[in-house]
Amino acid sequence: MKKLYRKKKIALFKLTGFGYRGGLEKFFLEFALFVKKHELAHVDIITMDENFSRKFSNLLNFYYLRKKNKVSNYFNNEEIEKKLNGILYRRATSFINLREILKEYDVIYTKNEIVEAFFLKFFIGYKNIPPITFGCHTQLHFKSCISMHEKIHNFLYGKFFYKFLTKGVRQFHVLNTYDKEILCKYGFSDNVFLIPNSFQHDIFLKNLQTYKFGMQSVDDFYHIAWIGRLSKDKGVLYLKEIIEKCNKDIENKIMWHIIGEGPDKCIFDKMSNEGINITIHGYVNNEYIPSLLSQCNLLVLTSKNETFGYTILEALSVNVPVIAFPAPGPKDVIADNYWGFLPETIDEFVKSIKNLVINGFVIRSDASLIFERFKSSNIYPKLAKRIVGK
Repeated sequence: MKKLYRKKKIALFKLTGFGYRGGLEKFFLEFALFVKKHELAHVDIITMDENFSRKFSNLLNFYYLRKKNKVSNYFNNEEIEKKLNGILYRRATSFINLREILKEYDVIYTKNEIVEAFFLKFFIGYKNIPPITFGCHTQLHFKSCISMHEKIHNFLYGKFFYKFLTKGVRQFHVLNTYDKEILCKYGFSDNVFLIPNSFQHDIFLKNLQTYKFGMQSVDDFYHIAWIGRLSKDKGVLYLKEIIEKCNKDIENKIMWHIIGEGPDKCIFDKMSNEGINITIHGYVNNEYIPSLLSQCNLLVLTSKNETFGYTILEALSVNVPVIAFPAPGPKDVIADNYWGFLPETIDEFVKSIKNLVINGFVIRSDASLIFERFKSSNIYPKLAKRIVGK
């Protein structure tokens, strides 16, 4: 592997504190460690400090009208340092301090969030810092809006406002064809490149052998897993409706496994307390996900706005089929009827689950080509090259 950029310094910037429980943090960490291992460039992770992150978290709680929640996953320094494995993690104490830190780098990579764009434009100034790549880890447009917040999202990420906020950004990295089409419609066609997220299949299989998850499973049940952040934007209301409709006919045949934390976890706590066939596992460390999934029969994704099908790849690694709405991420990964199903409606979703529970399903195509497509050695060198501008 060519070491063309090792003298270049890349800043991976995230506004709020760094943890290892979110998709962006996972991407930052895996990309940084790969680049470091293969000496492709010098990569550091930059965020604002704990004080700012806590205040910003409280502001988000107010916006989403939810109770104050702990953000300790940002600040578990011992866990973070262990995961970083030598990658430098720098915390800015002010926006002046942040500007000075970012100036030390050749290029910056950050998330395409409105808040990152707002603070970088008005508090830092694009012209005052090195060239920026926006990674589209947040979907630009929700096809299905189930809340006022999602409607506000579509307005803020619409052509006029988002184009204004991102004027000065050098380029956009998208994970799926849908977001690429949107940015091209916005007039960014010359500054958009599509490189999907990486999936480390070999590490996933290694973790399967090393870390064992003690799930109390009942052999007579069909075990269905849902993994993600328990919030409305991840489709938890759809999941609740799907569980209720499935349970009308096949409740005695299935067990639902909910893996994750989030502001809407109370929905499923209540269902579980009422005796509904749900096991709530809470947050599960990534190392144990392979073992957990291997003990399930099916993975369901209920978000209609996924940018990348990471958990789909995890399920396919242990030959577990997937049912997901045809969001941009799943559509780019799943071959309908080969590795799972992409129902359009809730009723079709329920019908697909019932069919699998009653008749079973065997993955009909070798998924090895998928894993080759998303292999780190194929993804990260290309991404590093685009970020540094080679």
